[in-house]
Amino acid sequence: NGHKYLSGTQSQYSQIIFPEDVLPLNYTLFHVTKFSDDTRGTIFQSQEEYSWTSGTYRGASGQAYHEGYLTDGSTDYHGNNWVISTDQRSLYRSNGIPRMTDHVETYPNRYRLTINDGVFRSQSEYTKWENAEVIVFDYELNANEYQCIEQYLSTKYNIIIKDRDNCNNISQYDNNILNKCDVSENIFAWYDGESFNINDNIWYDKSGNCKNVEDEFISGNIDIDNSEKNLNYKKYLSGTSTSSIEFPYDILPITYTMFHVARFPTSNTGRIFQSFGYDAYFGFNQVHDDYPATNHENWITETFGNDITQYYNPNWIISTDQRNIYRANGISKMINDQDQIYNDHRYRLGLNDG
Repeated sequence: NGHKYLSGTQSQYSQIIFPEDVLPLNYTLFHVTKFSDDTRGTIFQSQEEYSWTSGTYRGASGQAYHEGYLTDGSTDYHGNNWVISTDQRSLYRSNGIPRMTDHVETYPNRYRLTINDGVFRSQSEYTKWENAEVIVFDYELNANEYQCIEQYLSTKYNIIIKDRDNCNNISQYDNNILNKCDVSENIFAWYDGESFNINDNIWYDKSGNCKNVEDEFISGNIDIDNSEKNLNYKKYLSGTSTSSIEFPYDILPITYTMFHVARFPTSNTGRIFQSFGYDAYFGFNQVHDDYPATNHENWITETFGNDITQYYNPNWIISTDQRNIYRANGISKMINDQDQIYNDHRYRLGLNDG
């Protein structure tokens, strides 16, 4: 769109080292960057003390490495085109699309931001580069906030990002409830029986943040029912042992509060909500007593071990889950000292992943 931008050569004399305090421990970083040609290395990275990159990784664009693979590390999503990058400690998005893998490690280190520092994991990574803008916030923006900045950069530089037209809006009834709870501005994602489109096979996010579960991440037969008197005849989803749902990669931040209303419809019980890559599940385990079981890589609630004599409970359960808290139907179910055992990992949420 005719805006000015910086460019540099594949040389140690064409680099930028930002002030030491420009990237806080908790941050949200945006940059608009691209490779100048096929002479590719790594553009945004930390100084050599830590292995950290944002936006590129060894010649591939749309990648991030934060002392471990945040993305797949190899797919070149954008070639030599301009890219809007959104980067947090455990999140990376390029042109509005989350690129994280199922198994994301995080490290509590502070990084010195550079452009074309040239050395990454003891290898030369000098590259020809171009950059139009860098924005840093000293906290982790929520979905509404970072998507707003992405849209601003998209409009300013005429870079096409993920279309947000298919984002469901919250109904007036639901919005009134959220306003009463004073949480409407912080909701990250929201799904219910009304927002599942059985014809498109898409579970639409009604928060407005566009975290839709697309058809390719829904497998098996998913049915919609509204015959339950105990649910006020509201619509709900049901599935078989071979049906599953994979939620978007960034659906569950490191610091989160998740609610779900679920149950086992039969005595053939397993895990309902669980993560990919980590042994974490949220509210339901293979056996089921008068309350659910929750494990975030360590037990948050009482463990049932191998005791399969626990009786099957078919009742609906309202679960409240944080990384070191679990409540069932408003009652705390944590064991002693559970606040000492949680892990600082970001989980990708799945439903009946198996």
